[in-house]
Amino acid sequence: RPPSGRSTSRGGGRSSMGKERKESSLQPQSYEEEPSELEKDWMIFKQVAPCVIAIFLNIFASVFLLPFYPFFPSAWRRLPQILFFTKLVCDTLGRPLTLIFPLRNQIAILILSVLRVGSLFVFFLDMLGYLDWDALSTVLCVGVFSLASGFVGTSAYQFAPAQFDSSFEKTQVANMLNLSFHFAVGAALLSSAFVTNWLNEKTTFHAG
Repeated sequence: RPPSGRSTSRGGGRSSMGKERKESSLQPQSYEEEPSELEKDWMIFKQVAPCVIAIFLNIFASVFLLPFYPFFPSAWRRLPQILFFTKLVCDTLGRPLTLIFPLRNQIAILILSVLRVGSLFVFFLDMLGYLDWDALSTVLCVGVFSLASGFVGTSAYQFAPAQFDSSFEKTQVANMLNLSFHFAVGAALLSSAFVTNWLNEKTTFHAG
């Protein structure tokens, strides 16, 4: 028969182990839940939000100005056509500039797009007769404006997907940029339709 002290220690050990097992079974198990698709998209958007907003502002400014080319005061009847082709050529030339002057900062891309939207007010000052530009100055300003459009847009499309490694994340970024593009076109067309009526009244009054 074993000594009483030894048997007591064994019994105490077994009871303490049983308590630990019981307490551990009562404690909640911690584990990380996989984020939902919406949460994944939101996390991706937060990383490229400046580029997505820059695409919206950049495209909005370009499309918004298009219907107002005939409003630039000039004796040159072909000025609206010249401005249209100037926009196309300079926009195209601005795209490969990203190879020479690559932008690696989303905030810089966003600031350039904001400046493009702000320059719209300068164009309207000329349309209303406050600046009195000649035809060459108008063509030059529209050319620089359009050159920046191609540069900013291409920079955003190149930089944003490069922030991710997986094809799924790159695809989601591309979808966000394209959605921003289409929203900008729609918003610009609607806005220009309202402003055109207002500008027609202003320019008619100014001419009278």
